[in-house]
Amino acid sequence: VPNAAGTIVTVALEGHPEEVALCNRETETALGSAGGRRLSEEEADEAWLSRSYEFRVKRLGPGLVPGSVFVPTDRFPEAVDRVYEAISDLGMKAGITGLVADRTTVDLLPYYIVDDRKMLKGLAVMSFMKRLTDISLALGGRPVGVGLWFAQNLGRVHGEGADVMRAIKRSLDPDNLMNPGKLVEVGTRYDLAVPHTVMNAGLGLMGVLKRTLPPDTEPGETAGPGGMGWRELRAEGDELERGKDPDGEGEEGEGG
Repeated sequence: VPNAAGTIVTVALEGHPEEVALCNRETETALGSAGGRRLSEEEADEAWLSRSYEFRVKRLGPGLVPGSVFVPTDRFPEAVDRVYEAISDLGMKAGITGLVADRTTVDLLPYYIVDDRKMLKGLAVMSFMKRLTDISLALGGRPVGVGLWFAQNLGRVHGEGADVMRAIKRSLDPDNLMNPGKLVEVGTRYDLAVPHTVMNAGLGLMGVLKRTLPPDTEPGETAGPGGMGWRELRAEGDELERGKDPDGEGEEGEGG
């Protein structure tokens, strides 16, 4: 943590005691050379137990789909309002968290429960990710990444730079073996690219389909095997606040 107000890097060391001790010394040396310091035992434990706090909500159901977009700090309230409007319009059960990336940018992180066992409904909620991308771009932001399902947004995010990225990809990977269909364009198993207009239109139609389906139920009511209710989730949150790890993780090595 440089100057006691920088980025916290969480490091978990596991293995043979001598190996852990060696890696621990090397880690401290690297921290010192970068102007950082090792957190106290209390600070490290708190950071470790909170590393996946928001994603505890996945325990409410079979699956969780997170989204991530950057929006200007001064447009953050409007972005939150628009995202909740999209959630309501699509009849979804979802929540929003946010991280301050810097003084001008907020990373907006909505997430929602999805039942992967129901293929039609599971695919339909992907339209929310298109809505999220559209909202961020309209407010002067952008999606954090592209990847599977959303590589068609490369041009919308990077403009003319997208052509340069595609040229580099073709030069380094002429046979399209690395991340096919997920990096510079959406593809199919038959090595055919899907035009961005077709992909976005398809995601828009999924939104129409989602609005015709029954609204999502309360998480935990029909989650099926592996799901849990709000009461259990709150109890787990209370354990975290008391400094206990409900999963019993982080005991094998050292965190800092």
